[in-house]
Amino acid sequence: MIGLNKKNTYRKKNSFMNDFTKDFAQALFNPDKINDLLRKELQQAVNNLLEAELTAFLGYDPYARNGWNTGNSRNGAYFRKVDTQFGPIEVQVPRDRNGQFHQHTLPDYKQHSDVLERTKAARSPCCVHLSVLE
Repeated sequence: MIGLNKKNTYRKKNSFMNDFTKDFAQALFNPDKINDLLRKELQQAVNNLLEAELTAFLGYDPYARNGWNTGNSRNGAYFRKVDTQFGPIEVQVPRDRNGQFHQHTLPDYKQHSDVLERTKAARSPCCVHLSVLE
């Protein structure tokens, strides 16, 4: 069972990279499309990071049986708009039932953020590849 999950995760990562590569190749000749693509990817990355933060805080994955009757659980999300250099993104900030979770990805009460671009750019595969070549 574990091997199957790793295999499916590997396939999902490969399909993501293939989709991203294909979309990026199509957007290369149009700067507006590149901004749209980067904004979409940044939004997805921030939302995934926030979900991972809540998972680490609670100590169990969504829908996991070991999370039942623990006294705290996921309790939806609220939406927040953040302006970035690629345009506005809508972020889903998850909540816990007890209200103890505090996210550390986005600065509090700020609607403009350049922190996201620096974090995303530092972790992107093309930047890692370029730094290895240098």
